[in-house]
Amino acid sequence: MLKKFDRVIPLCCALLVLSGSALAAENWADKSTSVSIKEYFELVLASKFRNLNPTEPAEVHFVADSSPDKALLIIVRSVVTPDLDLTDDSSEKKEIVSEFRNNVSKQSDSFIASCKKLFGDQSVATRWPKASVEKNVAIRFVRSDNAKQTVALMINGKTIFEPSQIAAESKDLMNRAGEYWSQ
Repeated sequence: MLKKFDRVIPLCCALLVLSGSALAAENWADKSTSVSIKEYFELVLASKFRNLNPTEPAEVHFVADSSPDKALLIIVRSVVTPDLDLTDDSSEKKEIVSEFRNNVSKQSDSFIASCKKLFGDQSVATRWPKASVEKNVAIRFVRSDNAKQTVALMINGKTIFEPSQIAAESKDLMNRAGEYWSQ
């Protein structure tokens, strides 16, 4: 009778080793999970936009809505604004303002290019079809010393600087963006 167990015991041990290694092969990281579209975009934006300029990071928010057409990607970027009270020469003021606007426009263009690249990514396009910079991106440039004051705004693919235009566009964006607009 013991001879039969002598054969069974090694067989059982071999089965345990094989089944143990088969169980170990099923790694927890290989299991699929359910991630909402909002969670997905928050992860993507954190990885793609947060480190564009680590010394002066921009805030990036995904605001989901009832449809992909109404969803919004908001980028809030603080900028140092010129102190125009320091000079009396109007031509110098114009040059300072022009240089400031060029700098903001270049930053806006850089963010737009990053957004277009993001929207062109296949994994993003399947989750956010027909996303475009013109419909779904707003870049708010705020004063570095007062984050509540918007000094420029990129909306509909264009950067605007005039306070009256910024105020008009901001009303709609406040409704779409909610809490993220005032942060």
